[in-house]
Amino acid sequence: MQDERFRRFILNSGLVEGTAATKSAALRRIERDEGIDLDEEYERDKLASLIERLQYTIDDFRAGKENPTKIDIEPEKLPRDLAFYRSVIQSYLKFKLSADGIAADSIAESKSAESVAEELVTEEVARKFGLESDLQRALRANISQFEDGLAIVDGGIECKVAAGYIDILAKDRSGSFVVIELKADVARAASVAQILAYMGCIKRERGGDVRGFLVAADFEDRVKFAADAVPNLSLRKYGFQFQFQNL
Repeated sequence: MQDERFRRFILNSGLVEGTAATKSAALRRIERDEGIDLDEEYERDKLASLIERLQYTIDDFRAGKENPTKIDIEPEKLPRDLAFYRSVIQSYLKFKLSADGIAADSIAESKSAESVAEELVTEEVARKFGLESDLQRALRANISQFEDGLAIVDGGIECKVAAGYIDILAKDRSGSFVVIELKADVARAASVAQILAYMGCIKRERGGDVRGFLVAADFEDRVKFAADAVPNLSLRKYGFQFQFQNL
């Protein structure tokens, strides 16, 4: 994914920085959870199969159809969230086509997909991606406060492994790798499988000891039970401290 170029494209389209950051965060989530590279998907079929996979209607929900993707979404939010993801993919497709000198109006369903997303997506969806992005930036800037002696070793970008993209990869003072996975809201059971897969990839690809931290606003009971059974996985809650200044 061409993150910075895409963000500039969004800003040049007249949208604000917050919107650009939210779209970029959502695209990174798609790449990470689906285990894909958007640019490779574009070269393969202009993102057509990915857009098709993100289709999920109210009728699908009523029929009890399962999530057609690997993206971790609460079942009751599938129609809304997948519409949002589809609209963001349409934005990235416009960006890629524009870079290739192809007119954006050649995307037959782009306008309708985005119109549907505008009706279905609430502020909660955008908040989640913006918050995760802010959380990652804050943690990277203050990693020593998270654990004494911790050092980031991913070069400042999410580390790609076979299972997806790791939010933050670090090493502790003993030289063990530390995988940090961030969730903006409540971490569900699928989050445990996700971070364990990342830890397994690092173990296999780089060797040595691997620890993991799952950071979230809160945790389902199943997540807590699982962490109790995995000695090298820890849970951390995050919070905010606000400061106010007179103008």
